[in-house]
Amino acid sequence: MSVMKVPSPGPGAGTGTKRPLGLGLLLATGCGTAVASICAVGLLAIEQLVGGIWSALAVLCGGALCFALARSFARLAVVVPSSAGILAYLSRGLGRRRALLLALPYFFLSLFLVGAEATVTGILLSRLTALPWELGSFGFLIATWALCRAGLQLGLRAQALATWSLLLGLAALSLLAVVQAAQAGALSARIWVAAPSLPHFVAAVGQALFLFMGFELITCQADLAQTTALRRALCGSSLILTAFYAIISLGLCCLPAAARPAEGVAIPQLAMAQASGSWLALLIVVVLSLMASYTSFNGALLTLGRLTAALASQGLLPRSLAKLDGASLLPQRALLALLGFCMAATAAVRWGGMLLPAIVAAAPAAALAYAAAAWTREKPPFCEPDRSPQRRMFGRMLALLLAALAVAVVIDICVISALPIRGAVLALLGSAYALTLLMVMAAPQRRPHRKGDRSGPGQKD
Repeated sequence: MSVMKVPSPGPGAGTGTKRPLGLGLLLATGCGTAVASICAVGLLAIEQLVGGIWSALAVLCGGALCFALARSFARLAVVVPSSAGILAYLSRGLGRRRALLLALPYFFLSLFLVGAEATVTGILLSRLTALPWELGSFGFLIATWALCRAGLQLGLRAQALATWSLLLGLAALSLLAVVQAAQAGALSARIWVAAPSLPHFVAAVGQALFLFMGFELITCQADLAQTTALRRALCGSSLILTAFYAIISLGLCCLPAAARPAEGVAIPQLAMAQASGSWLALLIVVVLSLMASYTSFNGALLTLGRLTAALASQGLLPRSLAKLDGASLLPQRALLALLGFCMAATAAVRWGGMLLPAIVAAAPAAALAYAAAAWTREKPPFCEPDRSPQRRMFGRMLALLLAALAVAVVIDICVISALPIRGAVLALLGSAYALTLLMVMAAPQRRPHRKGDRSGPGQKD
């Protein structure tokens, strides 16, 4: 089975081909792509589902799964260093059609999340400046796209600066909330709440996977990074994200009653800023949220743009999208197409009231894609000949656990909790998988590999 390919800019094209991406840039890209303003909405949903220390424990469990996944993705990227990332790995291990069915819904819903992110950004800017939300949302998308298309190295460096500022700033605010709760003598009451039911906690762990979505997309830069740096960045970003989200969870549950977002509040960081009654607090929240939004969308463009080009080179999308610019090392037409898709998703999220449904629907799609990656890691050619049976069994159990979490999230939303968003969640999931099925049915048949064919299984992107 041939791996997904993307056209190469050729030797010496651009400045980025001579210097591999460093560990710092890869770490910032992995963390920045995962962290977004809507993660606050996801954390609030988890806190309202299980509460107190249990929300932080759910995040830690999700982080442990992602750390195990990071090790799997590192092996996958070493064997098949493809700019198509997870799609190439699944294609090699499971077959092209199964890979498309498992991976494409995850990517479609990831792009839909960009629409949710832009919606949050527009609302925050409108509260700060009184400008229409459309101006803030679409302006954010266009500005980020314009900076990203300037070049791979510039985009990654800008993302690194924004990511580290964001992580330090939000972690400091959350720790401040914990300290204030301790000084008020309320820390124990706010953290040690009654234990949730087992189905609720399992669903919370499944929803926590949403928070890590995108950390593995740095594997799309495997052809531009050293193997050691990529492996360290995958494991390191999963650990950094776990610690960061656990701190935010504790800060959220330690907020006083006056500042705690009420049930159903769409944007918790906005509710917290408004509860303080301070314009400066609102300004800080907006600036940090803009950083989170920028790092998330910029990281998605840098990685999913290359994936879009890979799909186009396979005939699944118009082949004109596969062209890679030699100066910027980016597929400019693919970036433009992604911008258009994200703008349409923003309009759908805002006018369709699908902010929380977009988050909940993305979690099971990500869990299924991750489960397929964990399962593929234990299959040839990825599984080492001397790998012990115990390690192989652990990898298969990880895959089954992730698949079970995907099912648990859907069951909790639709059956146990019976939330009013279940119709929208099912509609988003159904649309993503239906669109994927149409693409798979329309995909051109691949000719069998023959000797001397350069697109064969061992060919690197």
